[in-house]
Parts: sequence; structure tokens; C-alpha cells
Amino acid sequence: MLKIIEKIFKDGIKPYFFYKLNFSKIQNLKDFFDKILLIYKFGAIYLFGKNGEIKIHELDENKLFILHQYMKSIGIEPIIKKYDLNDTKYLSEQLVKDFQNFPGINVKIDKSNFTTFEMKKNYLGSFKNNITKLKYKKYYLDILNLDLFDKELKDFKYSVKINNIIYVLRFDFLCPMIKR
Repeated sequence: MLKIIEKIFKDGIKPYFFYKLNFSKIQNLKDFFDKILLIYKFGAIYLFGKNGEIKIHELDENKLFILHQYMKSIGIEPIIKKYDLNDTKYLSEQLVKDFQNFPGINVKIDKSNFTTFEMKKNYLGSFKNNITKLKYKKYYLDILNLDLFDKELKDFKYSVKINNIIYVLRFDFLCPMIKR
């Protein structure tokens, strides 16, 4: 499979769904996400890396757009969210308000706007049910780095915190009927 992955990024951007990759040995969505993440990382390093590595915060909008086009050639749409914790004061305060009524949950925000989260044992089911009702669910899951759902590809994420910035990378399947 490595040869086809290298070909994807070597041969230039192709139309959506140009490549048909075989993932027959994949057992579940988490394994699939991990394989797609490896392809994405390989492409980022191949196209823009230096000395075999890439720094996500050095990928500008143009580089991200180019990388997205390559990924769309295999029918995958990357979704990157960037959260500057210095700019999220309102949402952090809202998070504390929303979670104060959740039994067994303790959320705190320190002076640097860093969020800590604690949950007592046996409260996960209740937490999952309650968080789905919240307006800022995705934001909360991203900044708290929680993985609670596994029904869709976009439920899985790769995140990294650099200084006060959190980068979150998700993937979704492109709809073959819609050309974006």
C-alpha cells in the first residue's frame, strides 16, 4: 500500500475519488481513521516537510488547501479546527456553566484559560447523554480532548496543543454526488 500512497502525492492532484484504496483488513472505524491519518501525515511530510517531519502550525492556508485536494482524490475530506485558548474565554465560561449541572463532573479553568476535566467513575453514560444536547458539544470535546463517540469517521480526531493553540484534525467521507 505504501507504493500507492506515495503515488498519490507524487503524481499531482487528481479528481475526487480518483484512487481506489483497498482497506479490506480494517476491522473498525478507529483502525480506518488511523490509516487515513498515516496517509495524511505522509502527504504533509512528502509535500511540505523538512528532514522527514512536519510542524502543523507551519502549514498555512494554501498548504492545507493543497493537502486537502490530495486527500479528496481518495474520497476523504480533512477537517482542521484551530482553537486559540486566548480567544475562547466566552466558550470556556459557557463550558463551566453547562457542566455545573452534570452529576459527577468537575470542570475548572485556570488563569491561562487551560481547562481541566474530572469525571467520577460510572458517570460516562450519563455524560454522553447530556453532552449531545449541548450547543457547543464539538468544541467541548475538542478542547477537553475527549473521544466519546465512534459511530462516524468524523467522531475520531487527532489533536495537538502547541503553546495556547489546540489543533484538531478529523476526517469525513466525501459524498460522491457532491463536488466541493
